[in-house]
Amino acid sequence: MEPEFPYSFPDLIRCSIARRSGPISPISPAAASRGLAIDVDTPAFIDRLHDEASPLMVAEAIEYRLAHPADREVIEAQRVDYLERKSPKVYAEELLAVLARL
Repeated sequence: MEPEFPYSFPDLIRCSIARRSGPISPISPAAASRGLAIDVDTPAFIDRLHDEASPLMVAEAIEYRLAHPADREVIEAQRVDYLERKSPKVYAEELLAVLARL
């Protein structure tokens, strides 16, 4: 039986600075390299791994998270905050503010 996560559909977030992409979900527990997590400003419930994490380190991180799940209410609060801060509306407003200063 597969482990039950609070949500099931990961979003694909692209890191344009490092030209990397990977599945990072702003709606469910996940793990990402520290660099990617910083580049896309992931919520705190995304576990950050070393940038050169081995397959064993990734497996250990997944095993740990399954044994020690994060509080769903905390994840929900962080998820809502993240999606509000990263919404297209906020992005457009911030872009217009930058362009207005030019």
